[in-house]
Amino acid sequence: MSRIDPGDELMDVVDDHDRVVGQATRREVRRRRLLHRFSSVLCWDGMGRVYVHRRTDDKDVYPGMYDMTAGGVLAAGETYLEAARRELAEELGVEGGTLTFLASFYTTPGWSDEVLDLYLAEGVKPIEGEVPHADWEEQGMEVVRLPFEEALRRATGPPGDAKTLVALGLYGLKLAGTWTPDPADRPPPDAPARRAAARPA
Repeated sequence: MSRIDPGDELMDVVDDHDRVVGQATRREVRRRRLLHRFSSVLCWDGMGRVYVHRRTDDKDVYPGMYDMTAGGVLAAGETYLEAARRELAEELGVEGGTLTFLASFYTTPGWSDEVLDLYLAEGVKPIEGEVPHADWEEQGMEVVRLPFEEALRRATGPPGDAKTLVALGLYGLKLAGTWTPDPADRPPPDAPARRAAARPA
């Protein structure tokens, strides 16, 4: 059975309140820069090491970059949690464990209205049996586990990946005992609407 062209995959298009207002193909979403959903997870192995994947050198975007988070766009009808679990399986080959909310932040203030909700995955385990088929973006990625200090060294550069730097910075504070993720900070159901209302006119 042949796989669908990745550019033809359907995605939900949303408004400023994160409400689905339609669907479009991945190709169309990127061409028209339509607002859509994204999920990202920092994953630890329980022994002080972070899961890292390195983009292949022949990628047309960010070749050779070290990315410490598993993530990607949501398919049509998919929830953020479902997408996070799927990306952990596809990109890192792991499953199970717990997901803890870390932070929400604007990825590129002044240029994009995209808000990224970042999670921490702990207690995962390698998938037993057949690993989900990697899509075109994951094919050829090298997956390793690195100590925090080494992961931070590779992530800083240059240039660094914004979500990776935020994730490692927060986890560094957690390791130092100066900051603890607060489940109460998890975005409430109406968080997208609050964000939209708080934006300057």
